Amino acid sequence: MQAAGAIVPAFESWTPSTKASWTSANAWPGYWYGKHPAATLFGSVPGGPFGMNEQDYMAWMYLGGGVELYNELLQKELKMNVVAFPSYSETPEPLGWFKAP
Repeated sequence: MQAAGAIVPAFESWTPSTKASWTSANAWPGYWYGKHPAATLFGSVPGGPFGMNEQDYMAWMYLGGGVELYNELLQKELKMNVVAFPSYSETPEPLGWFKAP
């Protein structure tokens, strides 16, 4: 685990992955809009650009063909030697105010 920017600038985390410098990286596809406008479809607001909530979006990614489209964009259009494993990392917020933990 390295801090953001420790190896490469934050917006270029995919570059070493394509050159086999490391085996994994965590990145947000919205940063790649300048490389291909379709990248924003996989990195828009939480829940995706289709009016879905987070769970719906992840279900579409894994059960509705989204991962296949994402990997096609990465591998065929952007010529990246990577495989995407989309995740959602938003943590739940507590509901209400509690006097004790």
